Amino acid sequence: ASRMTAGTAYFGQIAVIWAGRNNYSSQATVLADVAAMVAALSPNTQYLVLSVINADANGQEYSGQTGYNQIAALNAALAAAYPGHYLDVRVPLVAAYNPGNAQDVIDQAADIPPSTLRAVYTGCTLTGNVTSSGFSGFGITGCSGFVLAGSTIVVGSEKVYIASLTGSGPFTITGGTRGYAGTSGASHNSGDSATVIDSTHLNATGYRLVAGLVNSKLGAMGLLPSGNALMFSIP
Repeated sequence: ASRMTAGTAYFGQIAVIWAGRNNYSSQATVLADVAAMVAALSPNTQYLVLSVINADANGQEYSGQTGYNQIAALNAALAAAYPGHYLDVRVPLVAAYNPGNAQDVIDQAADIPPSTLRAVYTGCTLTGNVTSSGFSGFGITGCSGFVLAGSTIVVGSEKVYIASLTGSGPFTITGGTRGYAGTSGASHNSGDSATVIDSTHLNATGYRLVAGLVNSKLGAMGLLPSGNALMFSIP
């Protein structure tokens, strides 16, 4: 909110406000932040407020869990506060899962955006030898900031769901699911490369889906001339 309200040069342009993911458990704070952003816009400026999405965080944000219910309540409050300016992007993202992808099927059942629409980070390396089961020696480095509880590590043909970890890069995975999403546990060597599927952030395909939803909503509001497209700049 502070960064947005400082960007006075843009206050006359169409505003797309997507905020509240980091502090969704404090509904009053998020509503106050969004209200401050809307109030800062120039008179008669058109805007959209997007829904908050939930993450792959088992025990917190799967359907029916505490975080999930908090996000649902926050989105309902945003929809009520900004009728005509609210856009639900969470539900279409969840619906865009790939039924041929085992992890996407798990994600869809949990009512979270699917793994195939989430960011993937490369450049990760195992720091120890790993047997085909358990987490002894399962350390990873080279992807600081991207390995979190809820992330999925892909090593060779195996997927490993992270439930718990220690460290801040290198990390040591201490719990989760080996052979996740229809894969099989396998042995791995120190130095093997790995990738990480983000628990929350979208990839280019996911952001394009959101941009398309925004385009359609703005078009329905009569704010985009026929044939024109709104371009997103993703930092």
